[in-house]
Amino acid sequence: MIGIIVSKADVVGRNALPILLDKGFKPEDRFLIKNDVVVIEKDEDVLYISGLDEIAEEMAIDYFIVISRHKAERGIKTLSVHPTGNFGDARYGGREREFK
Repeated sequence: MIGIIVSKADVVGRNALPILLDKGFKPEDRFLIKNDVVVIEKDEDVLYISGLDEIAEEMAIDYFIVISRHKAERGIKTLSVHPTGNFGDARYGGREREFK
């Protein structure tokens, strides 16, 4: 199972929700589900989301994709992909010196 995280506090997350519904994701219990993909909506900013280990175990999710905004320093539109986590201190959420 694949998990997609969208934050209602993030403009990209808010914009993704209607697109996902249009693509056939259906509300089931507290998630949106289509085939082997589950969408988890969160109220908090993606930097501060917690409890994903429990959701992963409950829903048999192998990995998460987090939909969020990024801003390039030079203002160039970009699509970026990177692991979540912290090389050092957890100044913006998560656990110190841990990648997930």
